[in-house]
Amino acid sequence: ACAPTPLPELPLDLWPMVLDGCLGRELCALAATCRDLHAAVGASHSLWAREHGRVLGEAPPPDLSTAAVRAVLRRAEARIAPWMAPPPLALLQSGAAAAAAADGGGGFATAPGVRAARYDGEGLLISADGGAVRLWSMERRRRICSLKSSQGREELHAGGVSSMDTSDAAVLTGGGDGNLRLFNLEDLSLRCSLRGHAAPISSCVLLGESHAASASTDGAVRLWDVDSEAGAAGGGGGTRADELLPPLPDQPPSPVLLQPLRSSALQRQLLCARAGRLLLLDIDSHAILSAVPPPAARSPIVAMAADDGRGFAASASLTAGQVHLWDLRLLPGPEAVGGSDLLRAGGGDLWMDLPPSARRALVGSVPLPVRGTTARQLHLDGSKLLVGIDGGVHCGTPFSCASQTVALYDMRALRGSSCSAPAARPLWEARVPGSATVLNCVGAPALGARRDPSTLVLGTCAGLVLVWNAAAAAGASVSAAGSPGAPREAGAEAAAVFGGPDSRRDRWRSAEKEAGLGGGPTDKKWRAKVRVRGRYPKTQGFSNVVARSR
Repeated sequence: ACAPTPLPELPLDLWPMVLDGCLGRELCALAATCRDLHAAVGASHSLWAREHGRVLGEAPPPDLSTAAVRAVLRRAEARIAPWMAPPPLALLQSGAAAAAAADGGGGFATAPGVRAARYDGEGLLISADGGAVRLWSMERRRRICSLKSSQGREELHAGGVSSMDTSDAAVLTGGGDGNLRLFNLEDLSLRCSLRGHAAPISSCVLLGESHAASASTDGAVRLWDVDSEAGAAGGGGGTRADELLPPLPDQPPSPVLLQPLRSSALQRQLLCARAGRLLLLDIDSHAILSAVPPPAARSPIVAMAADDGRGFAASASLTAGQVHLWDLRLLPGPEAVGGSDLLRAGGGDLWMDLPPSARRALVGSVPLPVRGTTARQLHLDGSKLLVGIDGGVHCGTPFSCASQTVALYDMRALRGSSCSAPAARPLWEARVPGSATVLNCVGAPALGARRDPSTLVLGTCAGLVLVWNAAAAAGASVSAAGSPGAPREAGAEAAAVFGGPDSRRDRWRSAEKEAGLGGGPTDKKWRAKVRVRGRYPKTQGFSNVVARSR
């Protein structure tokens, strides 16, 4: 047989034209095919410069070599790679079935939905369902205890817990009764009760160790000094409070959202969404530093998130059908949007009436996948935007918090007013069994602020909380929730489901039994083995010192 005639080789200067439409991951795969392609791909600075502009939204510096550009892109891809696949939301499906069975087959009507959930990144999960706040151990996979009022009751607020914020040593809760309660995590005691709002609490945040801020549905925003002598004596409602924003008269109730900014450039500032306006408040002077109405100014803002590290924020209005992205450093002053008119809902300061200098703070908009839907939960960081999307019958209600789907957008191109527009299509969209009510991401404190949050916390209307570590789940294929004999699913080992019809046990045990995935832990009386006497003396031996040392 005759030997095959070798094909003519393309010149190296033609390979950039052939590979112009390839992505960064495809270029790396081609470079590993053979030596010729490795040389052609590695020597083409134009290919990697184009990929740098597509991924990061700007051209690389002129003095940056090709190898340095490839290194920057590798780090950028490593940040988004753990989130390329959706979390194992199927774990919530079995838990929802168990909740329905525990409720006598009547669905989720009697199961208290998760109102708030916080994870410290080191093994302690705090969730609020109905009027109770519970502490869960990630290591033990069960409930530690419930916070109790001064009367010894688990129901902290008559109208249920509507908002919650946590720190290393404190938990702040706000409820439908208009009151706030501050708990000390060291001994799980009630530190003080804060009273002064005339409407239900819609948002509350902790500002360091001695201050807190809260907002109610009537538009009032208050700043609390929890270390004042009046608050320490008796733990009652005499704690000193300063009014940052007064109530809005003759206006229907609407959610007022608060987001503290902890970056060095925006320290001691508070981002507030109120009456269809985005406000930047100074905590020390109690002044309004900036204010701007979104393009959908006549509808209230129902979701908000901030990226402290880069100075960006995301907001979603009720009828906008998209998520607006803001550069907080470019927000205009009050005089640019009508002065005191910004404090009145329905004023004449519409978005199109603003001067171009005031509109440049809006650096992008991300449309939702389906028209007529509303974003209920948002999370924004250096590489991604997580959106909880409500497309149900109550999507036009301001106080609804249920999201049927969760979508992830690539935000690595979000760099400023001169950057290219972020991706208009989500990387993935997943349906949440039982509808999501809480969505946030946290990172391990030991990694510092340089790393993006890698742990997803998702609460549902069925009373379940899913904690999923994306970094640990990347490429994993293990049993669901670690139970023996369960069907193998990628990323399930890094997930845990908490909550349940029986408050003495976590629901992941009931969920596995209902789905036939195995027995999991035994039903014998659980007794913790005290190894280290840590920060929580009343929590059955649980200690963050042990979790941190692993």
